Amino acid sequence: MSQAQHDQPVVIVTGADDKFAMPVAVTLYSALSNLAPNRTVKLFIIDDGITEQNKRKVAEVLDVRDESVHLKWLKPDVLVLSDLTTTEWHSRATYLRLLLPSLLPEEVDQAIYLDSDLVIEADLSELWDRDITDYLVLAVQDYAFPYASSRSELYPVYQALGLGPATPYLNAGVLLVNLKRWRAENIAFQALEFTRNFKKQARFLEQDGLNAIIAGRWGQLDPRWNINLYVLDSYGHGLNLSKEEMHKAQAELMRRPAILHYTGLHKPWHFLYIKPAPAPFFYYLKKSGWFSPVEYVQFSLPRRVVHALLQTFPRNFLRRIGRQRTKAKNWLGKGRT
Repeated sequence: MSQAQHDQPVVIVTGADDKFAMPVAVTLYSALSNLAPNRTVKLFIIDDGITEQNKRKVAEVLDVRDESVHLKWLKPDVLVLSDLTTTEWHSRATYLRLLLPSLLPEEVDQAIYLDSDLVIEADLSELWDRDITDYLVLAVQDYAFPYASSRSELYPVYQALGLGPATPYLNAGVLLVNLKRWRAENIAFQALEFTRNFKKQARFLEQDGLNAIIAGRWGQLDPRWNINLYVLDSYGHGLNLSKEEMHKAQAELMRRPAILHYTGLHKPWHFLYIKPAPAPFFYYLKKSGWFSPVEYVQFSLPRRVVHALLQTFPRNFLRRIGRQRTKAKNWLGKGRT
């Protein structure tokens, strides 16, 4: 990496509709909180219907008065997305990442794309400073579906395109994008066309399309840069790890996370979230100032209590039963000898 590259502002892009205004503020606030103090940053938010009131709140959270932080709102042409499939899990906003080449200024030739349901625990300049000359994108291999052949309903399509069964499959929630090459090769258009043409098979929509178009031309990041919490228990399943090795690898990821990704239908800000690590989200939500101190308690306390009831207590109960069973087995074993 040259000094000139190091001196460039870190370009971070995300997109959201109004339902995700607060989570996107937390995502970007956590990113700025962990960014090296000597780096400047350009933030771009693709606006898919965020209210003016929430835009002002996002700007206040990100403290855009700071000279090192520049925020610009981007308004997409949503008509190009009007005929695309959406689901309960995937709103129209999921396609916004594919609009980066046309929305960002032409002089921006690379960008970090972030989903709006993340908590950033590391310095994103470490990611930004990677050399992506030889790649269309840098990303983390998906935990639950690490290979093209992992998706039984989709693999026949991938196979027809010439993808082998061991072709790595990426998760598109965190991307370092080579915009110069995306524009030159019209990657966004191709990925959107794939999604249109294979609606029934492409259950993960634009992510499936992106994997089809850039297969074999993306670089893998350390999995800590996109820790998929919804399927964390799956990490290692398709990577030929033993059960013990899988548990160790999962524990190591959570010991030093770079980015926590709250995938799945239920999020930490919902009442029914039962997956790991809600605490970092609430930590940054509180520090961000999105809520007043009283509002924060009113919002967070009932959710954290429900989380404890649904996850923490049952988990501890099962562990206690497991310990009792182990003691009983040991006692029986001693009695037989």
